[in-house]
Amino acid sequence: SYTSLTIEEVSCRQEGADLIVTARVANEGTRPGVEVVQAYGGADGEVPRLVGFARVEVEPGARELARVIVPLSVFDRRDPDGGGWRRAPGPYALRVGRDAEDLAAHRLTVEVALSA
Repeated sequence: SYTSLTIEEVSCRQEGADLIVTARVANEGTRPGVEVVQAYGGADGEVPRLVGFARVEVEPGARELARVIVPLSVFDRRDPDGGGWRRAPGPYALRVGRDAEDLAAHRLTVEVALSA
């Protein structure tokens, strides 16, 4: 990008069967810019994987809201004993940033309930 974009004010809430991750993208530069806000997640001990993303266009000096929808089903795992898919309850870690290696990524912990 030819401008200076930052991701800030990251939060997460559950709406039905989805997690809604919101973040403000600020353009501190003098040119329009585009940011792809990425959410990586997984249970404790898992390697985080991409679970959602949103593309945001931001004019110079402006701040825009990015809304990343993460279906809770991305946390389901194959149940070798009972067959089918299950979600383990408990805390899941989310990292929200520019890419998988973003050192400035925001870290969140969300409680996920059992799957139906």
